[in-house]
Amino acid sequence: YILEESTDPYFVNTSVVYSGTDTSYAVTQSAGGTWHYRVRADSPAGMSPWSNAESTTITVIVYLPVMLRP
Repeated sequence: YILEESTDPYFVNTSVVYSGTDTSYAVTQSAGGTWHYRVRADSPAGMSPWSNAESTTITVIVYLPVMLRP
């Protein structure tokens, strides 16, 4: 499989984020915002068409340090 991600739904600027045989992918390093993904099969016989795109929104939570005083 080849998995691409993009910040735009038209996949003008894409990045290949995974290439291999796994059937799942964990997003761990993407910045907050909306990301779009599509996948295709890749084999010695050739490549499949791209799948329908799926989108996800990543929310980044920043925790501020807290100091408690007695």
